[in-house]
Amino acid sequence: MRSGQYLLFAMALLLLAGSVTFVFLMNSRSVMAADTAFSDIPIDHPAYQICRHVINIGALKTRTGNSLAPFEKIAAAEWNFALQRIGNHLGRVIPETALFASDDEITGRAMLLRLQSLVDDTCGFSAVNQVDHTRLSAYFMLEQCLLAYINE
Repeated sequence: MRSGQYLLFAMALLLLAGSVTFVFLMNSRSVMAADTAFSDIPIDHPAYQICRHVINIGALKTRTGNSLAPFEKIAAAEWNFALQRIGNHLGRVIPETALFASDDEITGRAMLLRLQSLVDDTCGFSAVNQVDHTRLSAYFMLEQCLLAYINE
């Protein structure tokens, strides 16, 4: 009988501790991956941390069904939208030379060169040939070259 009471007390204590931890973590923005959950990747996917600032300022346009589509080619409209949002966030005007007029112009190298001209730096990308034209790469470069770089 006594062991049953101890077991019940231990279960109640465990439940209380779990509830307190859950509430604490839910209110901690540094622990949360992102406010936005994408339909095509799990919430613990590295994309949320790779593009944290881009996501939080609303510079990342989702595709149909709230999809990130991280490995599809980024469209010129998506690139331009992201740059404009980042410019607004930083209080800076993004020059027209950083924007793309058509989807055909977009390559990993072209994106990187345009970003490097904005910050006059390599942005930490030494292997230019390994940068591709996917949405994930584009948002990662925007994060590293503009948001994280300028905020340091």
